Amino acid sequence: MTSFKNNRLNYLILFVISLLTLSSQDHNFYSGLDGSYFWAYSYLINFNPAQLDKITFIYGPLSFLHYPICYGWLIIIGCTFQILLKFCVGYALYKLSQLLEIDKRIPVVLFALCCFTMFSQEAYLNLAIILFLVIYFLEKKTTYLVLISLITAFGYYYKCSIGLSGVLSQGVFFIYLTVLNKKIDFKLLLKFFSLNFIAWFALGLILFRGISPIFESLVIYYQNIIAFNETSTFYTQPENFVLLIICGVSVIGIFFLNKNQTFKLFWFMAMLFLYTGYTHSMVRMDYSHYIGFLVYLVLIIISCGLFYKNISKYTFPLLAIAFFCYYGNIGTKKDYSDYIMSVPNGPRNINKYILNHTKYSAKCRAQSAVNVKTFSLLDGATIEELKKGTVDFFPWDLSFVEANNLTNWKPRPYLQNLNMSAYFDKKTAGYFSSKEAPDYLIWHGGSPYEFLFGLDNSYFLTSEFHSVISIFENYEVRKKTAYTLLLAKRLKPIKIKIEDFEKEKEVNSGEWIQLPQTERMLGCKLEYDFNMLRGLKKLAYRDDEFFIEYRTATHLKFKKRIWPGDSKDFIWLDPVLRSIQDSTVNKPITEIRFSNTNKVIHSGKLKIQFKTLKFIGNESKNAVYKWFNP
Repeated sequence: MTSFKNNRLNYLILFVISLLTLSSQDHNFYSGLDGSYFWAYSYLINFNPAQLDKITFIYGPLSFLHYPICYGWLIIIGCTFQILLKFCVGYALYKLSQLLEIDKRIPVVLFALCCFTMFSQEAYLNLAIILFLVIYFLEKKTTYLVLISLITAFGYYYKCSIGLSGVLSQGVFFIYLTVLNKKIDFKLLLKFFSLNFIAWFALGLILFRGISPIFESLVIYYQNIIAFNETSTFYTQPENFVLLIICGVSVIGIFFLNKNQTFKLFWFMAMLFLYTGYTHSMVRMDYSHYIGFLVYLVLIIISCGLFYKNISKYTFPLLAIAFFCYYGNIGTKKDYSDYIMSVPNGPRNINKYILNHTKYSAKCRAQSAVNVKTFSLLDGATIEELKKGTVDFFPWDLSFVEANNLTNWKPRPYLQNLNMSAYFDKKTAGYFSSKEAPDYLIWHGGSPYEFLFGLDNSYFLTSEFHSVISIFENYEVRKKTAYTLLLAKRLKPIKIKIEDFEKEKEVNSGEWIQLPQTERMLGCKLEYDFNMLRGLKKLAYRDDEFFIEYRTATHLKFKKRIWPGDSKDFIWLDPVLRSIQDSTVNKPITEIRFSNTNKVIHSGKLKIQFKTLKFIGNESKNAVYKWFNP
């Protein structure tokens, strides 16, 4: 077919494929942690872009593109981004095929296969970086380095893992060339650094309209990265370690099996890409994160089709083994079609999202109003009270703004609060005690009977300790319902004092520890003597889970998760509140013990320092109950 010799026509075909495969997205807003933040990012980018520096970098200020809610033209912007992103990958596949001197129909077919079988914006962004690096390896044109730096910077403000993957891919590329050429190309290293810095700084300036938030974002980025494995580890699925080993051996074996340098470079970076996806999915070990890795792997397998003339015949069987071994660990195979083999109806989506945007957007707003009012609807008297000042919502659900048509939301410095690390917790605590703090807070819980039980089976008064103490000191309860507390800023803050109680002592992991007798509220700080194995395991694979178990005088027991980073500050011991409806001290805790999922990462000896907590003017255990029940 001579038509495939026409490059312009082929680029047009790639663009048409990108259009026709516009994937379906639900642009309604729902209650829930992730939905709450995606809504907030869409809200800020549309209504108040000057406050984008309040967004942290697990999801950055461009993350609304991941889930554009129906404000203004954001849905159209999101659709345009998806189409252009796909086209970038298609262009890279086609350009690489020219350099590899293979039939020009091959990249078109491979690209169509990618677009018609799956879509993940994160995967496409990473794949574009890898493909353009390989093209630069063959052509040595600086234009591709500019493209790579732009995509990397975009990924940084879109989702921190993409920015990290982009930088690591460039680092791996540089290391590969250094080993291959047996010399260090300092000029190339300077190019990498300069172009990435310029792209990162320029895009940040456009988004934040100021310099300081750009550099502050690096600190926030770093804090999110170091906290991720510790706070997010959650074993929710079984795993077959033998299958994971076979998967890893297959992936690594492909590199050594092939001799073609271009493919080896592609696969060397793909291995890094697979590894970062692998560790991310294994940290959570839940269905959506795990399946996300398979999407990445399939896109790379399809891309390997470009090298079919230059790679070993055993490569694709090994890829199939890697895929099916990893797939074999999924506890449930339900809804697999949501991620793979979900053929998009692009023409319908273009008509619905773009051509009939006004009608579709209005429908989304109406449906969103229904979705969020189940949990977040406030009564009329509360709304009238809130109109007297500014308001924020704690710990994480921002859907109250949309559900109640509030216009006086005042976002705190950092919105992200998946399981806040001590760094963000202290920043939020400082804000709530400052003159900039909102006049009102709506503190919500998950249920009336476990109001203070946090995410991933944690205990909220421990995992958000600094913020909670700041709220106790600076706010008072005006009204409460089964699910919410209406808090108003105090005219004069109260003081809460934390003091050491008894001397620090050493205890054994797993042993029951008798709590000292005191009329004050009791807590402790805890330190582990971790060995090198924990650091390596946390870096290369995932961290362990850590627990505290409580026992009452009647031997009623319950277990909650803790994080070693938080444990150095404060673990709440007694009284343990479950329901904010309780008005007196009940079921006092008499014993505790600590455990974790892997006994070889420390000696089993823990250092514990008991602490007391007293509200100045009311030092008894009843003080915290009286705060919730004034």
